[in-house]
Amino acid sequence: MIEIVETVEGRLSAAEAFDFLLNFDNIQAWDPTVLIARALTPGPVGLGSRFRLCMQFGLRPVVMDYTLVDMQPPGRLVLEGRGASFRARDHISIQAQGRGFRLVYTLHIAFDRHGRRLEALRRIIGANNASRRRPCRSKAMCRV
Repeated sequence: MIEIVETVEGRLSAAEAFDFLLNFDNIQAWDPTVLIARALTPGPVGLGSRFRLCMQFGLRPVVMDYTLVDMQPPGRLVLEGRGASFRARDHISIQAQGRGFRLVYTLHIAFDRHGRRLEALRRIIGANNASRRRPCRSKAMCRV
């Protein structure tokens, strides 16, 4: 299993940050690995809401479906994602800090039986795409 932890501080209130992050379509504004994101569930976002993302994973785009599985406004969001050969669990913790917020984003990625080979390859390619520019920006390759 792979774990990635990022910490971000911002000027929004914790409640404003929570509302922005709750709508997971907004992920492409803050996660550079996401090429496209869209809601699959109509109406207001709540427990069970689903989203489809096309992400840059290594050298190719990968489609993932996410479900909001836990939310405790304004401080916690948990989403579970599924790709073709792996699962992800995203924990987002938001705390008020001074005149803004502090966010801790923890991502756990677990590979399925056949995907374990990809994990070894991914470690060779690099542990974190987030620090790089997106090599593939082709939305045509992302069937979302």
